[in-house]
Amino acid sequence: MASKGNPSRVFARVRPFTSIEENVCAEGQLVPREAILFDGSSTLTVLDPQNNFEPRKNGVFTPLDVLWCFKAQDGERRARPLSQKEVYERVVVPVLPSIVDGYNAAFCIAGGSGSGRNYTLYGDDVDGPERGLLPRFSEEIFTAFERQRQENSVVLAEMEAVDISGDSYVDLLAIRRTRPGAGDPVELKVQMGPDGARLHGVTTTEIRGSHDLRALLKQLIKVVKKRNSTHTVTIRFTETFEFDDPENVGQSVTKSRRVQVVFVILRNLPAGFQRVVDVAVEHDSGENPLAKVPTRETAFTRLHPGIFTQGYNITFVDCLSPYYEHVRENVNTLIFSLKVQKLKGKPRQSNDESLVEMRRLADEVKGLKVTVRRQSEAMQTVQKELNAREVELMKREAKYNEVNTNLTDTRQRVQLMTVSRNIEVDKTNRVKGEMSKELSAKKKEMQVVEDNKTAKDKATKEVVKAVNDAKARTELLEKKIRDEEAKAKIPLDTIKAFEDEKAYVDRIAYINTASPEEQRAQFIESSVLHREDQKAIERMKEEMIAIKASDNTAPQIQKISAEYDKAVVTAGPSLEKDKLLKEIKQYEKETADAEAETKRLQEELDQKKAQCCSTM
Repeated sequence: MASKGNPSRVFARVRPFTSIEENVCAEGQLVPREAILFDGSSTLTVLDPQNNFEPRKNGVFTPLDVLWCFKAQDGERRARPLSQKEVYERVVVPVLPSIVDGYNAAFCIAGGSGSGRNYTLYGDDVDGPERGLLPRFSEEIFTAFERQRQENSVVLAEMEAVDISGDSYVDLLAIRRTRPGAGDPVELKVQMGPDGARLHGVTTTEIRGSHDLRALLKQLIKVVKKRNSTHTVTIRFTETFEFDDPENVGQSVTKSRRVQVVFVILRNLPAGFQRVVDVAVEHDSGENPLAKVPTRETAFTRLHPGIFTQGYNITFVDCLSPYYEHVRENVNTLIFSLKVQKLKGKPRQSNDESLVEMRRLADEVKGLKVTVRRQSEAMQTVQKELNAREVELMKREAKYNEVNTNLTDTRQRVQLMTVSRNIEVDKTNRVKGEMSKELSAKKKEMQVVEDNKTAKDKATKEVVKAVNDAKARTELLEKKIRDEEAKAKIPLDTIKAFEDEKAYVDRIAYINTASPEEQRAQFIESSVLHREDQKAIERMKEEMIAIKASDNTAPQIQKISAEYDKAVVTAGPSLEKDKLLKEIKQYEKETADAEAETKRLQEELDQKKAQCCSTM
């Protein structure tokens, strides 16, 4: 913020019902009702509980920056209730940059009894989620200074807490070190100094950080809850800068600037305070720019005259109660809110002489250092980039050499493979030529074989035709022969029967005159079984001949037969002996049978002898 004249910032905060109020109904009402309405924009309307909560005459106040923290009991949601954190962000946070830049700031909490002034400033607990404006300010102000701090600067702070009752001052930080009821050990008087009004004899506590400030607030809040007077908490920040002395090389010059932040709870103020406000409004609004604000009329304005003489950036938080019994206090507070909106603040920076110029030079030096550092960092970055690129080029060169070597090896392998492939092609062509020649020769041979086969097939067909013809002629001749045989069958049968009979008689006659051995031989030869065996032997011989003719295993059979013959020669005598014994037994049996048959035939012969002779 600049010092051109900043209008005061005024907020109207409406608190919620307390646990007791939310269960109390106004006369004629069935449910508890709030006595203030908010249109959701910038207008508050005060209701009249004695007129069935109708809007009060002259009870509409606008424009206002409303901090609506009330939650409707009927469930109707007119506006979202704000939390303590949201109130802080709207009231204090926008002023922090101007404080850090060196401009004084004042936060005044006004309102009627029970409107939530103490809760707005301190909250329930310094460390809890419902902490107020001052505890949250203590957490962030040092951080804000640290963000803007120069490399050659140091920030120190000190705090005073004063309670104002009538025209007297009470040191709230001294109460915690004295016995209750002992009174102030030192008389407190306002004295003017180079930095403005200061309270002589008040306890000033040095603060080195947020931790120290919060520890003081924890002790202070215990005292404030027991008092019901206007009280102020003043925090002075001193930022000290150390510069190199341009006239004395090697020596340093210390310069400083100061900023003051005041938090005030306005309670039980005398009538003179309203006159101070009225004159300040006339002056700042332009109605009476020559008016002199009578800051000496009240103890509060004597202690902090700059609040109403444009020495601070002013912020008012006017607290309102929705309870129907606080209607009058709400109206007075809202009238005060509209009045103080016309106040302005033109704070000036409190600096040592030549601090601005030295800070400007320090800023230039810092800027040059920053530029040098940035250039150095840029050079380092460029060098790193060059090194990285050089490394990358070396890697690429190594990769290129590797790829080139691999390519050369690949080319050599390709050349060798090409030569090998050409050799294989030549071999393949030669083998292909030889195979072509062989194939041609084979084709010629196959053609010759095919021709021979064709000729043989032709000759075979002719032979088959001749055979068929011969077969037909043979069948015809056989038919003729069968016919002739049929014609000559009867005489031939007769002749054959006669011949058989004659042979039988001759054999009988021969047997009668033959020796026993000859008779046995004759009987065997004439035996039906013998003839059948002979036929079977002949048939088997023919089959063997046929098998030998069609079997290609003759050499193997001959070999086996030769081996069999050798085995027979070796075991011949024993086998021949056994065979002979079996044959002798068989012959003896047959001889006995033959003798019996001979006797029978002899008998028949004797009986038929005369008939046989007659037949002959």
